[in-house]
Formats: sequence, C-alpha cells, structure tokens
Amino acid sequence: MWDFEYATEEQIVHHDFTVLPNGNILAIAYETKSYGYA
Repeated sequence: MWDFEYATEEQIVHHDFTVLPNGNILAIAYETKSYGYA
C-alpha cells in the first residue's frame, strides 16, 4: 500500500491520469516556482 498527496501548496496533479497495464499510474503534474527562482 502506498500514499500520494494529490495537491500541495507547491505541486498540483492534472485531473487526467491513466492506469497502466502493470498497475502503475501515469499522471501529469506541475510544480509552482517563485518568480525569483524562475
């Protein structure tokens, strides 16, 4: 069993995901960066 946070203050997963034939999950995510870091 594993745990995954769907959204945090810095990371957000897109609403679409796919369960692969081997049981893994493929999801699109993006991470926010500050203007200073970018």
